[in-house]
Amino acid sequence: GSMLIEESAASVAVESLKSDDFYVPRHQNLFKLFAELHQQQPDLDMLFVQSELDKRGLSERVGGKEILRKLVEDTPTAANVERYCRIVKDRAIERELLRAAYQIVGMVNGPRSDEGASGLLEQAEGVVFGVAERRTSNEPVTIQSVLEGVLTDAAKTVEARRQGIEI
Repeated sequence: GSMLIEESAASVAVESLKSDDFYVPRHQNLFKLFAELHQQQPDLDMLFVQSELDKRGLSERVGGKEILRKLVEDTPTAANVERYCRIVKDRAIERELLRAAYQIVGMVNGPRSDEGASGLLEQAEGVVFGVAERRTSNEPVTIQSVLEGVLTDAAKTVEARRQGIEI
């Protein structure tokens, strides 16, 4: 069978991503399987992957034989797999920031504790630092940079909703 993904590209992907970095559940399932199979047999072969999918009864859940054919055509080479991984990671962080933003908005609109706004700020920092810890880059993440991102995302979301745009 044709090789599904270059061994070096697969290694980069398996080391830098987790299945829940993917948004679509079937992509999460596929990645989980690839990561597992890659450990058994680093040069992933399309027939090997297909037989494993069939054996586990996962073929239909991940999109059938068609999805593997598409993957062979679309799979990034080792040269650009890092860029793909970065994009997947960035989208995952953006989704987490949006969740954090909603959580903070909920806290601001919710009942106040005795500490008032300073307690609220501490809670908000905790939420944002939780997201910041996920970051893989070595650049220091300041609370200000993360909060600016959260607030920008929140503002965009509110504006999009106000205009009836689906996001």
